[in-house]
Amino acid sequence: VTLLQLGLDVAAATTAPIGYGHVYAPEHYIDAWTEVTAPSGWNAEDIQRLKMFFKARRGSTDPA
Repeated sequence: VTLLQLGLDVAAATTAPIGYGHVYAPEHYIDAWTEVTAPSGWNAEDIQRLKMFFKARRGSTDPA
């Protein structure tokens, strides 16, 4: 039963708005990538500006 539920959940997950469920927003990956790559010379303001860039590219104003 659990595998069936998982399969249905994944198949139906694309109906969620971007940033929710299994539909991730591009700016949600930035924190993970900065932890892995540790870009030199970047501060919190630069990272926030990069997140806003990706958020603006998808045309969203929601807080996701």
